[in-house]
Amino acid sequence: MLVSEHSIQGAQAGRQERLRTAFSTLGLDAVLINHEIDIRYLTGFIGHDSLLLVDSDDSVIVSDFRYDEQLNPIRQNGLCSVEIGIRHRLDESIQRLCAERGIKSLGV
Repeated sequence: MLVSEHSIQGAQAGRQERLRTAFSTLGLDAVLINHEIDIRYLTGFIGHDSLLLVDSDDSVIVSDFRYDEQLNPIRQNGLCSVEIGIRHRLDESIQRLCAERGIKSLGV
């Protein structure tokens, strides 16, 4: 049986929504995912040295220039936003995103 890309994206969107429900019940504004297997499970993106910030409205993959082209399908399917940061300094991008989005409590 072949699985369509549309059904995979639907599953990933459902996973993100269940994650949002879980962290909101804990009183968190967002969660930061830093393990590549978990990022793949939630978004389909496979890349090292990347982070995923999930808040109540959006999910943002934060990666560096090496994955810019590989992230194009993620941008196009609308499942996540993409932020290209500076390699080995992705935490600075996360701090900026949290400040811009008013995230006060972040689960890791």
